[in-house]
Parts: sequence; structure tokens; C-alpha cells
Amino acid sequence: MTTSRALTVTRLFKSPPEVVYAAFEDPAKCAMWMGPVGSKTEVQKLDVREGGALLLLVSFDNGMSVRLYGTFRRVEPAKLLEFTWAMEGDPEETVVTVEFEPHGTGTELVLTHEGLRTTEERTQNEAGWSEFFNRLEAVL
Repeated sequence: MTTSRALTVTRLFKSPPEVVYAAFEDPAKCAMWMGPVGSKTEVQKLDVREGGALLLLVSFDNGMSVRLYGTFRRVEPAKLLEFTWAMEGDPEETVVTVEFEPHGTGTELVLTHEGLRTTEERTQNEAGWSEFFNRLEAVL
């Protein structure tokens, strides 16, 4: 039996919410940070609107690649993004909510990832999002 495990990652960025949010909706910027270190991300679709699609191809030096996909469910520019998130070949979608809160002259980003089935999946996603946000910080 598996149970749903939620994950929350909070990160402070020096850039204002509009700039941090733009890195989520601009395909060129998204490709620079949305993936593990040592990978190359091709943004195949990024239609940031309610009902719009997200499709990423993440390739690794060893020749392996993975497609990540989702659908935007809620979009409030510079405030909130909610989208489904899944890996090709895995029929189970999870839900990611990203909140952009002003914090002084910067942004407090709060990501909540729901629907993770195991502790291992939660741990892997926590490490992944933390690594992505390290890369995002460098892009900003």
C-alpha cells in the first residue's frame, strides 16, 4: 500500500516576483535551469495559461533522456502557478504549486509537490527541486 506524500521547498531569491516568475514562463530561461546539473533541457512546449501544456525533454551525457510533461491548472502571473507533473511512462501525475511572494526587494518562492507515492519518491523530488532552484538562482 502506498500513501500520498507532499513536499514543500521554500527558497529566497534576490530578484522580484515578476523576474522569478518570468524564468518559469520563458522557454529559453526555463531550459537553462529546469533539469539536473549535467543535463540539457529542451523545452518542447511551454504554454503558460490555464489548460496549457508543458513538455520538456531532459537529456544526459550517457545518452539517456526523459520526457516530463504536465498541464497548467492555475496561472496568476507573478503570484502562482499550479500544474500537473509526470514522467513519460509513469501514468501517475502529481501536482506542483509554486507561489511567488514578495520578500523585501526579492521573492520567497514556495513550491508544494503533492501526490508523491513513496518516501523515496519524495526524497528524490526534494533533491531535484533544490538542485533546479540552485540553477535558477544562477539564471536570475
